[in-house]
Amino acid sequence: MSTATAAAPAQAATGRSERVLWLAWLVIRVAGLALITGVLFYPLVDKDVVYYHVWALMLQSGHLPWRPDFEIEYPPGVLPVMLLPGGFPVFELEFVVLAFVADGVITRTLWRRRPNGAAVWLWVLTPILLGPVVWLRLDIFVALALVGFVRCLRTGRWRLAGACLGVAALLKLWPVVLLLVLWRQIPASRRRTVLAATLGTIAAAVVPVVAWGGEPGLHYMLAYQGGRGLEMETVWAWPAVLAHSVDFSFPLVPGHGAVEVPLHGALGVAFSLILPAMLAAATAWSWSRTGRARLTPETATLLAVAVVLVGSKVLSPQYVVWAVAVVALALAAVEGPLRPCHRRVAVATGALAVTTQVIFPFLLEYVYLGWLRGDLAATAHALAVVIWFALVLDWVCRGETAALPTQLEMSSSRRPEDEGPNKAVTPASAPVTPMPAKPAKNEVEATT
Repeated sequence: MSTATAAAPAQAATGRSERVLWLAWLVIRVAGLALITGVLFYPLVDKDVVYYHVWALMLQSGHLPWRPDFEIEYPPGVLPVMLLPGGFPVFELEFVVLAFVADGVITRTLWRRRPNGAAVWLWVLTPILLGPVVWLRLDIFVALALVGFVRCLRTGRWRLAGACLGVAALLKLWPVVLLLVLWRQIPASRRRTVLAATLGTIAAAVVPVVAWGGEPGLHYMLAYQGGRGLEMETVWAWPAVLAHSVDFSFPLVPGHGAVEVPLHGALGVAFSLILPAMLAAATAWSWSRTGRARLTPETATLLAVAVVLVGSKVLSPQYVVWAVAVVALALAAVEGPLRPCHRRVAVATGALAVTTQVIFPFLLEYVYLGWLRGDLAATAHALAVVIWFALVLDWVCRGETAALPTQLEMSSSRRPEDEGPNKAVTPASAPVTPMPAKPAKNEVEATT
């Protein structure tokens, strides 16, 4: 039987699996759209889209964002959203369609990397676990940029990798720290290229804002983000949430679009230093892994995102989208069958998404009021975050390594078609040895 004949059943099975995957993707997204538009009941979770629409109306009326009369708490990466036309129903539909496009690109990327694996299915099922908030925040575009950044590192497209990282930073600021954590994963000869592309992308958006007088608004944005309290969903706020249910003198107050534990004085400084300290430790540890022990771009990115989610003062529900995206990307990059440490992280990621949706939007009010069901939900969520973080560290410490710069440099010479899901591991540059001709019948008899 020829190789092509033998491979035909496997290719047919892969084709069927892909059709099933995209059918599931479509059904879940249509159901999500029904929840967002009110055809099916779901608590309202689209207040951020309302803000985006108000900003769009202000821009269309002649006001320039980030000037003193038009303050925005987001970096300039949000500007393209303000260009969407129409009233709110049309604007929201346009935003959701763009989110679906980003969602589909991530799905396709994961499928091509590892067809029919746990990675792509984890991503496809995420809206069920986390809710339609997946498509109603800017974070799905951050997830797409992160996926693009890592995949471009893998394929040697260094300028595009830097551009993707710059886009992510223009939306949520923190992704710029990936340059530090992943510095050793980038070949030395390509680091300046990635850095220049990242800074150039950021400058291309920031310079026009400064030029039209938006520098005060950029300072306001930084002050706004730096002045936030401990968001209720963070691990650090969990003791205060329980104390609040016993004694209301431990305050939980609305602020910055969330429910927070206010921070003042030395306490505020201390909590503001947790994330930089954790990032410094993660960077030092990543840099210390040399030779065959060097982390892959996927696991280094997963480490950085895990540190940001746990070490930050803010853990909004939509941040879990980043976690799912980078976990799925790391799962897709695993060579061979998944190990127990991989499967544990996949399950823990799903559990984190579920406990997040339980709090927001369903039990947020009960946590704020100190009811027992709210305390139980907050405790389950805090445990889910801690367990997820511990399992990610376990994976990173014991998982895939040996992402040598030479391997990444070799990938830069591959053609795009070499990135297909069924590509053999044999290097594309290896010579092809012709198959020997089939011996004649008398030659076979002579040899026997």
